[in-house]
Amino acid sequence: MNYSFFGTCFEDTDFTIDCIKSISYQTILPKEVVLINSGSKKIKSQLENLLSPKKIKLIYLEKNLSRIKALNLAILQTSSKYIFRFDARTRFSKDFAQNALDVFLNNPDYVYIGGVPKMKASSSSFNATTSAGILSRHYIFGYPRHRQYNYDGPSSSIYLGCFNSSILKKIMYRDNISLVSEDSLLSSDFLNAGYQPFISSQLKLSYLCRSSILLTISLFNTYGFCRSNTILSSFRIHSPLRYGVLLLVILSFFSLSIINLKVTIIFSLLIVFLYNYISEINFSKSIFSIKYPLLAIICQLSWFLGVLRGIINYNNAKSKSSNFIK
Repeated sequence: MNYSFFGTCFEDTDFTIDCIKSISYQTILPKEVVLINSGSKKIKSQLENLLSPKKIKLIYLEKNLSRIKALNLAILQTSSKYIFRFDARTRFSKDFAQNALDVFLNNPDYVYIGGVPKMKASSSSFNATTSAGILSRHYIFGYPRHRQYNYDGPSSSIYLGCFNSSILKKIMYRDNISLVSEDSLLSSDFLNAGYQPFISSQLKLSYLCRSSILLTISLFNTYGFCRSNTILSSFRIHSPLRYGVLLLVILSFFSLSIINLKVTIIFSLLIVFLYNYISEINFSKSIFSIKYPLLAIICQLSWFLGVLRGIINYNNAKSKSSNFIK
């Protein structure tokens, strides 16, 4: 198949090498790998040594660009019919490309194929292990429970996936815009242009988290902020069921709080804690510690603060816009 991988890196070159190493193990080898390096560390020779034995072409450019501009430049450098986005922290399974390409062959109308990342702990750092454990579990409220609904159909944000290159080159990532996901490309961009996206559970990849717990909490707050903005900017492609369930939970606890506020708070925190504690089993069967579900609750609260911040900013911007029009 005629396909390529494209991506960027900054100073995380060691992670990038490991990522591209997993690309070189694909059952169907790519035609080329395009990398835009915006950092000071040079890894071209290492990548050539890795890819040349597999007869995979390397297109390597060193440009001091923002992430969005670097991604767009990488897209323009590709010459294949289908292109896959990679990130320094991703590790692709051997059949990742084959599964995505099979979906494309069976569904030629799809414009991109997405997969759900699964976090994997790093053995080299305790903090990274802790962070990955928190990020990998199923959360009872909000994030990332939405994946059960959004990832069965069009997802609002596009991070990793396989694209029809000719269509992606027309749409591209958007720069200098606020109401967007992390990389400023939404599936609504494709839907508005009349193209059909597809999210597949067949695609398997791991995602390496290397943040400290404080950075993880900050990251969750950012996720909450992005998620609220994404909901507000692409509401029609989200599942009403998710918001209905969330609203029902909020109303239930609100009703209970009228009866006894203290008991309601303790009861709700206990439910979240027990759920998080049980979910920790799939993180590490050898570690059962009270601190992981507690840290998870802190991250969940951080996520809610991020959602609140996003909604407040959105309402403020909307209010200013209305005043300006008047």
